[in-house]
Amino acid sequence: MATRPTSDGHTGIKNEKVNEGGSGPFRLALGALTLGPGNVHFVVHATSSSLYSFGLQPKEFLERVGFAHFEGRCIFFGDDCFFRRIAELESRASEHLRRISQVQGVHAAFKELTEKLDRLFELDQERDRILQLMRSATPRAPIFGEPLRVSLAAEDGPEWIRSVQFQQLSDLEDQRAVLDARIQELRQFLPLLYASGEALEVAMAAALELLGLAVERTPPGFTADLLAQTDDGTRSFGFEVTGIGGPVKKDSPKLTQVLDFERIKQNNERTVLIANTFDSLPIEDRQGRESFTPQVVDFLSPHGVLLMTSWDLYCMVRDVLGGLRNREEMVDLLANEEGILVFGWLPQSSSSD
Repeated sequence: MATRPTSDGHTGIKNEKVNEGGSGPFRLALGALTLGPGNVHFVVHATSSSLYSFGLQPKEFLERVGFAHFEGRCIFFGDDCFFRRIAELESRASEHLRRISQVQGVHAAFKELTEKLDRLFELDQERDRILQLMRSATPRAPIFGEPLRVSLAAEDGPEWIRSVQFQQLSDLEDQRAVLDARIQELRQFLPLLYASGEALEVAMAAALELLGLAVERTPPGFTADLLAQTDDGTRSFGFEVTGIGGPVKKDSPKLTQVLDFERIKQNNERTVLIANTFDSLPIEDRQGRESFTPQVVDFLSPHGVLLMTSWDLYCMVRDVLGGLRNREEMVDLLANEEGILVFGWLPQSSSSD
């Protein structure tokens, strides 16, 4: 029997949207992809522009539940998407009535998906939170190999056991829960030093929020990745984010994006380009390296665009957490500094001056 080629969910004779909907942070479209005469695949396309400061992300969830990542340009969303084939129809003229019934069933299944996908996402987030609190998961037993050793954890006991456990144990468990939450809160800033793409944007949003800014992620295709402002609305910012293996050069498409944002901005935002440069190198190996070439500085400086690295932002967070600087000082730097903001390589002792 011949093997049917795998479809990428987008390429065929014709691809048309036959239904659409939304579910919480998700946007969905039902596409009818014609691969040949009488051969139609019904494909659900999904995407999300939402990002959370920590925990399970919407796009990560889509892959977890079986959607495949399409890295090209989806005609329904204008960017990459996640897709899953839910039905395939091959019909002859004599099967016309049965085909109509099948199509109706596909639309009913799509409608139920749009109504319940957000709830499934929330349940998966809750599952991850519970597993994180447990700090471990029981491994699956192998079919062959060493016998699985199973030990009984205290959490496996009955609910009433906590009422009679030692007070010292209860105190330690409470302390552990607080420590675990604090560890996760601090870990969310580490991707500033090695990540790119969405992971870097999430970490930067968390860092800016710690500095006292309200942060919003923009839809795909917008000329800035993050919009932020102070609580009183007197200072606004547009942040373009990039992770790169070397310095930012004049041929980087990010330069065009920040100038486009300068052109269309409506609230007098300060435009900031934050780059995680040399992102594969240890921090100590980045010192002394040029993160922005002179051509980039000369090109953007007349437009008032601020340049900084994610290492600088990381160190601003470090100093605020350490009590060396306050949030207002950090926001003042973002609003008033010119050219390249250099903060990360300053001696920490000078931060208290």
